[in-house]
Amino acid sequence: LFNHADKWRAHAGYLSCAICAKTFDETDLVEGRHEVKVLVCFHSVCGTCLQTALADHATDSLLCPLCLCSQDKKTLHEYLPHFELHSMTDREKIAQ
Repeated sequence: LFNHADKWRAHAGYLSCAICAKTFDETDLVEGRHEVKVLVCFHSVCGTCLQTALADHATDSLLCPLCLCSQDKKTLHEYLPHFELHSMTDREKIAQ
């Protein structure tokens, strides 16, 4: 069975932001929606955390806090959106 730390690690980066650990529906809105981006390691981050990490000029790379995968920084819009999560969110809004 998973202990608490294992459950958090399984949840973080897939159903919640890999950086701030908020579930994506709790994150700040970016351009009117809960922006979720996918890193090259396939962990996901909220738009606000990614913007903050990209604005850090101390380094030219971005480090995933979960798997420590290093990747070159790109602009926010060059990171792929989490299409499945956006689709689920849109379906929930339509159903209401």
